[in-house]
Amino acid sequence: MYGYDNARRAWRQAIARAGVPVIRTHDMRVTFISLALKRGVKPEVVARMVGHSSPLITLRIYRQVFDDEIEEAGEMVANLV
Repeated sequence: MYGYDNARRAWRQAIARAGVPVIRTHDMRVTFISLALKRGVKPEVVARMVGHSSPLITLRIYRQVFDDEIEEAGEMVANLV
């Protein structure tokens, strides 16, 4: 089992090998959760995947709303009028 320092080192090495911008593991977790929900994965499934005791935690704390989702929602409401 990895200790915290070993896990952090492995994460940084993986980022360097991938050639992507540095991102904290917590930020990657939030990104995964938000993208999964955006793609339509049920909150209950995402919550279970990441070990949350309730989908409410997943939705209230971790879910980020993307700009394109706001625009899409605005268009949907405008089409109702």
